[in-house]
Amino acid sequence: MEIQREKITKYISLSKIYIRNADLMIKKREYNKAGEMLWGAIAELLKGVGIIHDYPIRTHKELIKIAKYIALNKNDKELDEAIVNHGQALHANFYEDFLDIEVFKKYRESVLEAYNKLFKIILEFKQI
Repeated sequence: MEIQREKITKYISLSKIYIRNADLMIKKREYNKAGEMLWGAIAELLKGVGIIHDYPIRTHKELIKIAKYIALNKNDKELDEAIVNHGQALHANFYEDFLDIEVFKKYRESVLEAYNKLFKIILEFKQI
């Protein structure tokens, strides 16, 4: 149990670094890099949620699977949309740079809301 908490703490720490880096990239107007940082932040928290549910995350496919599982259990379609559609679009945009600034901003807000929801799930677990 303690090792799990240490891993979750590490994932939280990394996710916060990615969020800060995303903000720095936005200030530089490097939106494709910022989107990748946002995706990284979500991915780290999903790994933490995976530990909570005894489902270790090793692949991109598993990230999406746990995201869908959490969204379904929380009956939260916005969470599913934010991670599965918007988060992955930000991730893909790193390579293809296809999102215009308005779409980027919309997806960023959606992903940040999902980040906060995942963070809350993890904090609730850590208090048990």
